[in-house]
Order: sequence, then C-alpha cells, then structure tokens
Amino acid sequence: AVRRMSLIYNQIEEACESLHCPKLETLLLRDNRLRKISREFLSHVPILMVLDLSLNPNLIELPSFSHLYSLRYLNLSCTGITSLPDDLYALSNLLYLNLEHTYMLKRIYEIHYLPNLEVLKLYASGIDISDKLVRQIQAMKHLYLLTITLRNSSGLEIFLGDTRFSSYTEGLTLDEQSYYQSLKVPLATISSSRFLEIQDSHIPKIEIEGSSSNESERVGPRVRRDISFINLRKVRLDNCTGLKDLTWLVFAPHLATLYVVCLPNIEHIISRSEESRLQETCELAGVIPFRELEFLTLRNLGQLKSIYSDPLLFGKLKEINIKSCPKLTKLPLDSR
Repeated sequence: AVRRMSLIYNQIEEACESLHCPKLETLLLRDNRLRKISREFLSHVPILMVLDLSLNPNLIELPSFSHLYSLRYLNLSCTGITSLPDDLYALSNLLYLNLEHTYMLKRIYEIHYLPNLEVLKLYASGIDISDKLVRQIQAMKHLYLLTITLRNSSGLEIFLGDTRFSSYTEGLTLDEQSYYQSLKVPLATISSSRFLEIQDSHIPKIEIEGSSSNESERVGPRVRRDISFINLRKVRLDNCTGLKDLTWLVFAPHLATLYVVCLPNIEHIISRSEESRLQETCELAGVIPFRELEFLTLRNLGQLKSIYSDPLLFGKLKEINIKSCPKLTKLPLDSR
C-alpha cells in the first residue's frame, strides 16, 4: 500500500480524480501548475498527515478538508488562494500551518479552533492581522514558532505589549507603519527573532525598551550593555522615510544579511555621534560589529555618508551591493 506520494515539479494543472489510497500518509504536490483540485480529490485518504500544496501560484480555491481528520502538516505557501475552507478549522490535530506569501488571502477566521498548532507562518500573506486575531494567537498554548506581518498598526500594540510572543516569534515584518515620534519596541519582543523587516513606513527612530517598566532606553546615548539580538540573522529595511541611523544593529552580533533600500533620510548606519560610547560598550560586552555579515545591500540612500567610522573585520562577507549612494565615499573595510 502506498504511504508516501511525491509529485513535486510535474507541471500538473488539475487534480480531479479521487485518490483511493487508504494508507497514504504523505502527499507532496508542491511546485506544479495546479489550477484546480476537485472537492472529491482528498475524500479517500483518511490517515493523510502531511499535505504540501505550496508553490502553486495559480491555485485559487482549495478542496474540502472534511475527511482529513489526521492531518498534521499543511503547507499552502506561495499559492493564489483567496480564502480557507470552513472545514479547515475542524482539523483539530493540525500542528503546522504555512500561509506565507499568500498575497490574495485577506482573512483568516477562528484560528483558535486549531488549538494544537505548534507552527504558524503568516509572513508576507495578505491577511489583515487584527487585534482579534492577535489575541487568538496569544491564546495558543502549544505554539513554538510564528512568522507574522503586521500592517497599518493593526494588532501591533497588542503584539508588542506581550512579551510571550518573544519565545516563539521567528520573524517579524512591519509594513505601512506611521509613527511621527518613535516606534518603541520591547527588547523581549524581538530578542528571539531571526529576521526583522520594516517596509513602506514612516518611523523617525526606533527605540528599544528594556524588560522593566522604568528601563526604557534608546540605543544610543545611554546604550545598555546587555542588549543583544543574539538570534537576529536578517534585517530588511525598504522605503522607511524617517530613519536617520540604524545604531541598534551593533547589538546583532550574528547578523548575516543587511538590506537597506530607499531610506531617503538615513545619514549613517551607525550614528557617528554615538560611536565612542558604542566602542567601549562593545568591548565590555565582547561584541564585534558586523563580524558575521555575509550580504550587504545599500541602494538609493541619497544622504548616506558612512557605515562605521573605524575599519571593521568583515570575516565572512561574500557580497556587497551598493548603488545610488552618492555621499558614501568610503567603506569601513579592514585590509588585514
């Protein structure tokens, strides 16, 4: 009896006939040309546990999941789906749900009906992350990995105000945010994140708040010695019109990818007025700025004058991409 079926990259356009595979546990249909899956297609695979439909951008409508009582893993990333079937919320055994890059999917309902979810991936989906949805995610007791994109301040205050998210948020994206003073980000909220993205936003500065109520410090004049984004590997900033420096990046010792594009007001990656304080702090904390950096992209930064004043050892640097930065005349490369 067939237990595992892989049909990856076969240019399949339609899946209409019902699968009669009562012992099938894994079905991989990713990276095809699927446009249509019939309602009956999955009606005779009662013990299916893994279903991967990802990388089918023409797939708009999903089949019925009403017979998939055993399903634990569902990957719908990079599909064109516009809605989720109601019976998906009856999959009480589901542990993994990937909705990343589902740009046409605007809403997700009653996520709390999936109480056993351990992994929820919502990065770069079109879903409106409302206050209600954030509260439902808060209530998930078994969640250990989350990626999420927050737009237009919806759900943002609740998310940033709950340090419990820090234990399982792997990636955070802030999109279309408008703050006219500063964005205050609790250190605990992003301390475990592997990637942070901010795009299409007006934020004049980013403030990193400490863990206690009276311990709020902007990374700069009173920089804290113990701030360290130990897990942060990728930072992407795109079309952020207010930011003038990214000094807090000094405390991301394992940063591998830095992508900074279309920040018209940024003058320094690391603020020159704060470098003397930072150098002492870095020495005491054993932090070497950008020592793990592999990929650096700086584009369309009309006011950028410097990255860092002193030479840095970019021991792992593989690629530098600098374009349309007319005032950046020197790179902090140590020739040793």
